[in-house]
Amino acid sequence: MVEAMSVEEQLLRQGGVASQSHSGPWEGRYGRFTPVQLRLTAQGDIEIISKASPQPCPRYCLPFIRAPPGQIRGLDAIGASAEGRTLTIWHTLPPPKRSGSQARRRRRRLALTLQDEQGCVDAALAIRAAVSAAAPRRLLVVINPVSGRGRGQALFNKEVQPLLEAAGIQARVVCTTSKGHATELVTGQRPDQIDAIAVVGGDGTVFEVLQGMLNRPDWEAARQLPLVQIPAGSGNGLAASTGLWDVTTAVHALVKGCTSPMDVSSVLQPPARRVFSFLSLTYGMIPNLDIGTDHLRWMGSPRFVLGAIHQIMKQGAYPARVSFVDVRHGVVQGAGHVEEGTNGAGPPMRHIGAFQSLPDGSSGIASLDLPAPWQPLLAGEVQFFAACNIPWLDTNFHVAPGTLLHDGHLTLLYTLGRMGRLNGLRFMSAMDSGQHMGRLALERPIAFVLEPRASDTWIVVDGEEMAHRLTFVEVHPSLCRVIVCPRDPEAGKDVEAREDGGHSRGRASKAHRQS
Repeated sequence: MVEAMSVEEQLLRQGGVASQSHSGPWEGRYGRFTPVQLRLTAQGDIEIISKASPQPCPRYCLPFIRAPPGQIRGLDAIGASAEGRTLTIWHTLPPPKRSGSQARRRRRRLALTLQDEQGCVDAALAIRAAVSAAAPRRLLVVINPVSGRGRGQALFNKEVQPLLEAAGIQARVVCTTSKGHATELVTGQRPDQIDAIAVVGGDGTVFEVLQGMLNRPDWEAARQLPLVQIPAGSGNGLAASTGLWDVTTAVHALVKGCTSPMDVSSVLQPPARRVFSFLSLTYGMIPNLDIGTDHLRWMGSPRFVLGAIHQIMKQGAYPARVSFVDVRHGVVQGAGHVEEGTNGAGPPMRHIGAFQSLPDGSSGIASLDLPAPWQPLLAGEVQFFAACNIPWLDTNFHVAPGTLLHDGHLTLLYTLGRMGRLNGLRFMSAMDSGQHMGRLALERPIAFVLEPRASDTWIVVDGEEMAHRLTFVEVHPSLCRVIVCPRDPEAGKDVEAREDGGHSRGRASKAHRQS
């Protein structure tokens, strides 16, 4: 649970933010010598105006006199906290104007000493009302302490919790203790008691949280809860695809409350297993560099690069059969559509629901009576096979550029046969910047079935290993909502914080260096 707070902080929490309309001004001091006036503009910006005398001061005084910042944009501000007469304003630095990146640059604190304690509380409440009015007030935080390099808990305590408190967000914090625990925690949470879910961990933890949201009788209410990934894992594909390249940017986006619909897929392995996927289904090279490098998890994201090089040198090829329903021929429901009269856990499956009754160990696609609009796609060896729901599968791999969070279909990329070592290295290098699409076959299915025919690879869904048997997939358009990076109009190039994360790989690398 969240640590105990000061009396002033408890007053702030009880007072909330919605009822505050006071915009100042408040008198106080910046540093030890500079008198200032604090007020809020009609646009929600924070003005800190110096009231110091314009008379020149001796040179030896200059090191001790600091000028106030003048103005903090409401878009950059996160919130404020009060302790006695000390008002602390939490904010980020705006993105570089010429970079085209929407990533926030570090977090900052600005301390002012106001004239009285009540004025300090009033100012903090007013700032919260102005800059974090859209923030979810009741947040469930799921921390995976062993995700990535095992820094999830420390990262939350140091980087996330102070910002949530400054924004007036009440966080219920839970830590996972075993595989599947995140699913149990979310399943036991009533949707009407929280406003959003934050995951401090990697894509595997997000996958578990998604199962807890959708594999329940009241899934229609749970799917309305916005989901945000605070990147602390090895892959962080969802965070990258929503423009949340670092912790500061993720918490800033959460406070601003900017959301986007996101497609989710049902993955069915008859007769009983059904899971929900937000990231991808992969077979062949990518599962081998993922599951095959699990013993190198301590390395973080670089383990995927090392695994990719190994797979390219190995030149493995993996037999498979695939049939699919093309987006141009199938029936795509509207955004967030749910058929009436459905019961049970999860949304109905229009294209693959009829296959739930298949016995375990079905003989394969050839034995299925697949009606139109199903059609065969491939029957042979593949080296690379990835059905992507979002553009980034990892912060290093822009696998499906141009893919949107809510375009209503998957982006299915594959290669027939072997690429060769030199072409494979070029392919991997191009993937880092999203320039590899010309080397792949591409389809846009709303449903497909995969029959694996190789024993030296895995079927992997969102980083989690599935059974090696016939697997059906169907897209549910705009089923859930995710927090995305809000667009800063002054960040140079008009990069929208949405479906492709608003970044090329070059800009993403720069954002990492600045965080």
